[in-house]
Amino acid sequence: MHAHVPNTPFQGKAYQRRAIELEFLKYIEKSMNIFRNWHPCHKAALLIACAALGVVLASYNMLNKPSEQVSTIFEFDNSVLEQLQMLIVRSDTEQKSKVPFTSPAPIDTNTQLEVGDFCRVGVPCAYPELVDLRIIVLVYNRHKSLKKLLDSLQDLVLDGDSARLEIFVDRIPKGNRPYSSTIKVAEKFKWRHGATRVHVRQRHTGLLGQWIYSWAPQVGTKEIALILEDDLSVSPYAYKWLRAVRNAYPTDVQGYSLQSENVKDVKLKNRRDLHGGTIDTVFMYRVLGTWGFAPHPESWREFQHWFMTKNASVKPYMPDSIITKWYKDSGDRNMWSIWHIYFSSSQGFSCVYNNLNFYLNTTSACLVVNRQEKGLHYHGKAVNNIGNLLRFWRDDFEQFPEAIKRFNYNGTEM
Repeated sequence: MHAHVPNTPFQGKAYQRRAIELEFLKYIEKSMNIFRNWHPCHKAALLIACAALGVVLASYNMLNKPSEQVSTIFEFDNSVLEQLQMLIVRSDTEQKSKVPFTSPAPIDTNTQLEVGDFCRVGVPCAYPELVDLRIIVLVYNRHKSLKKLLDSLQDLVLDGDSARLEIFVDRIPKGNRPYSSTIKVAEKFKWRHGATRVHVRQRHTGLLGQWIYSWAPQVGTKEIALILEDDLSVSPYAYKWLRAVRNAYPTDVQGYSLQSENVKDVKLKNRRDLHGGTIDTVFMYRVLGTWGFAPHPESWREFQHWFMTKNASVKPYMPDSIITKWYKDSGDRNMWSIWHIYFSSSQGFSCVYNNLNFYLNTTSACLVVNRQEKGLHYHGKAVNNIGNLLRFWRDDFEQFPEAIKRFNYNGTEM
């Protein structure tokens, strides 16, 4: 049973309208391969034509929707035209920014503005190549933490799959300067599994901007994007699990999490740990695990579109939820995860978690650990828990249940 979210924007005609808008944008994006080869003047003419004729006419012809359904979206939001314009501009940027990877040496995109900076603040980053695994590292001012995370990525088992490493360095809010020590560690790192790009943000964007705009999955992509904050260390078998679980649960999920520690319900009181028992290797939970999260491409695109076009009056409040209390009490508008939880709960999307610690009755089968180092939101003492990472693999780790245990955001079993 889906969680009830009051004042949800995904009901009735509003939901139908957004769904059709999403289909329309997906149709347009599929056509970008044609637009990429057009002359800039022709692209400009297309934008003028869209504005003159009206997006709604194109939507009727392209989607071939029944007239009664089209009537529910007779007046598209300005955001739809803006998104169309962004897609065309982005396609032009992608065409300019196809910088080949020649070696694992770091590539600083900020020195390549003349060929197109395809990772801009406020716009989801569309990369010029497709790979099997794209690791996205988010970092601010903890250069020592970054080094530990990057070192753990050297031991990843990829089984010959292609991979790229993207390191996003945020700037200081005051003065708009990046931490030179962080950039130095990022640029010095040589990843044995593939090329590395270092993205120094053009301005401070915070965790919200770092997460939401670091990956724009292409329509129909099979690419796995693993997003990691700098205070994590990863098991060599993290990708092996992600690839297997993605193949087992390829649709109708928000994504896949490496996290197995500190997975709790988000009730206001009497919070409890969640797990899948001792028989199954995975379980599902309506709340994402941010310690090593791999978003599902389609649901991530839908979330990004909703977030960028939502009504300003929407509040991501969940009833009887500790995260709502945190959000209200702190006034932290940089808390991106509450928006994702709100969206996923209203859409019925769950996150797939690994359950290997409980399955093996141990504490040392983690696919990721959080070293709990001091940062923006944590001021306690760091822990030495690298020894809890999974260091072996068994075939039964890929035996996933058809009837998977599912938890609502409040911890009740669904």
